[in-house]
Amino acid sequence: MTIKKLSSYRSVWMGIAMLWIMTFHSALFFDNTVLDFLKSIGYAGVDIFLFSAGLGSYFSYLRDEAPLEYLKRRIFRLAPVYLPFICFWMYYKHHMGQWSSNLIIGNLFAIQGFSSIGVFFNWYLTCIIICYILTPYLAIFIRDNRLIKSIILIILLLILSTTFWNDERFLIVASRVPIYVIGMIIAKYNYVKINTKHILSGIISFSIGIICVYLSFKHAHDYLRDYALYWYPFVLITPFLCYIFSVLAYYFEKNRITSVIITLLKKVGEYSFEIFLLHIFLFDFVCSRREIFLYVDTRWFWGVMFIITFLCSYILRIISLLIIKFFVNGKPSVPF
Repeated sequence: MTIKKLSSYRSVWMGIAMLWIMTFHSALFFDNTVLDFLKSIGYAGVDIFLFSAGLGSYFSYLRDEAPLEYLKRRIFRLAPVYLPFICFWMYYKHHMGQWSSNLIIGNLFAIQGFSSIGVFFNWYLTCIIICYILTPYLAIFIRDNRLIKSIILIILLLILSTTFWNDERFLIVASRVPIYVIGMIIAKYNYVKINTKHILSGIISFSIGIICVYLSFKHAHDYLRDYALYWYPFVLITPFLCYIFSVLAYYFEKNRITSVIITLLKKVGEYSFEIFLLHIFLFDFVCSRREIFLYVDTRWFWGVMFIITFLCSYILRIISLLIIKFFVNGKPSVPF
């Protein structure tokens, strides 16, 4: 199986990542130790998103090597969904008494996380925008240089991120950029066939990452955020984890029953940006009213919340398409 075939399941990766993030942000509790631990590291879904975005951005930019056109495509993908949501979000936070006028610009442009004040949730947008801005330089460097130089680049980015130790606002972004770059590096070898050596390397990397996560949680829990111990291990874990997802999806698609699961995951992945935004609002709204949990079964309640989020994300998609249709010569969508 080639890397191109594996990456064809990117929407499955994103679907799993989105469900993982939603579970992480929910108030679900599991009696099972393994499930409870998996929930506690649900933030790793972001690393899957960034890895997938790196794969897509490498080809998107090199398609025409036009930086402004590339950034225009990225903006038209995000803005029609983000802008109507963030306006509603700001109104909601203002109504809750958690907002002030000096926060408007920072949240509209997804840079509020770099400020030491105010309410923000959109550090992921900050991170992905920075990655998009860097993409023209990164794509050319990766394309024109040998693998060893790209690996050195990853190491340098990790070293540079230590500059922001003890400052989570910047560290949560800086420590995530390397996994985006790794996605771009993997994309360069799109037609390479996966062999035993690749799989063995992936298993070793994955295993080291899992051990790092375990040791960090067990022995350095007080330093997880200050020194990015939450996030660094997933530089090692994410690529092989996505490989596992692709292999499982490949075989699940061959069965009539399990193929339904893959279809649903692809659909969640397709709507992942809308779901990401809306689950932030809906979960925040619900968790601010914790008395609800005294009267309902928690698992059933959150199952319903997931479904409501999916339905609302469909509505947000329709709104975004109407915005695109209005501004882009009557076209219903923008090609990416």
